[in-house]
Amino acid sequence: MPLAGIQSLDPRPPHYKAGGPAKQCGWARFRGDDVNVEVLMPAKVRIPAPLRKLTQEQPVVDCQGKNIEEILAHLEKQYPGIKERICDENGQIRRFINVFVNGEDIRFKEGAKTPVAEGAEISIIPAIAGGARG
Repeated sequence: MPLAGIQSLDPRPPHYKAGGPAKQCGWARFRGDDVNVEVLMPAKVRIPAPLRKLTQEQPVVDCQGKNIEEILAHLEKQYPGIKERICDENGQIRRFINVFVNGEDIRFKEGAKTPVAEGAEISIIPAIAGGARG
């Protein structure tokens, strides 16, 4: 018999349930049977204009991952086709794509293995070539 006033015994927070913001690559970690919930702060990933058609025109999406490699895997799971626009056939970030974590270029860090802290800001920036004739 259900308890009065209790609608669900599901220990997951509302955002974790199907259809909530968890669809934006977020996730929650559970500890034991005591129903304590630790919600990890997702990274904010800035999507360049040419790739926004893949993210339903969203300029910024939330995503979880310990490093850039995991962030890209989660982006691909949520927005199919985005990784092939960022990475080559070997899975390496394309030469003309620059990725920054909190303003620092990952090429001068650990590349795709660069750690991503909770709440980090990640920018994906395609290089622009060209110039004016003089």
